[in-house]
Amino acid sequence: MSERQACRTVQVSRCAYRHQPKKITDEPIAQELRQLAHRQPRWGCDKMTDYLRNEGHAWNHKRIRRVYRAMALHLKRKPKKRLPARSAQTLLGP
Repeated sequence: MSERQACRTVQVSRCAYRHQPKKITDEPIAQELRQLAHRQPRWGCDKMTDYLRNEGHAWNHKRIRRVYRAMALHLKRKPKKRLPARSAQTLLGP
């Protein structure tokens, strides 16, 4: 059976059958983020993305965010400081 007939039988396009995915590694992004997080520990993902863009890297912001989260670099949120409850006092006269 030919490739064309087999693909038609299984209802798969020939382009999808022949497609070879690219091997994309995220190691250069992870290395840059690791160095940047070491130098600037209080920077978040957006600030690091802007910095990397200004450095000349053309990485997609969604890809940088995925690697950033996989490395668990996200900053911990600071909890709000709660004031102690105040007791109500009556106003003094004028």
